[in-house]
Amino acid sequence: TSGSAAIMRRRDVGRIAVGQRADILITGGRPDEMIADLYDARRMFVGGKQIALDDERRMRGEDVREEDGGE
Repeated sequence: TSGSAAIMRRRDVGRIAVGQRADILITGGRPDEMIADLYDARRMFVGGKQIALDDERRMRGEDVREEDGGE
């Protein structure tokens, strides 16, 4: 958040804006209400670049099937 970034005196993080660094996970649920919804990942951005979810799942050792299509 911008408040945490300000405390750390970081101007390159803490906001979603042009020129800012961002790691963002977009889910299909409400992880603020149900933490398990974090596993319903729809899109992921690391350092401002979109990461293919199949690649991320493979890095974690999950079984990714071709017919699932991934993201």
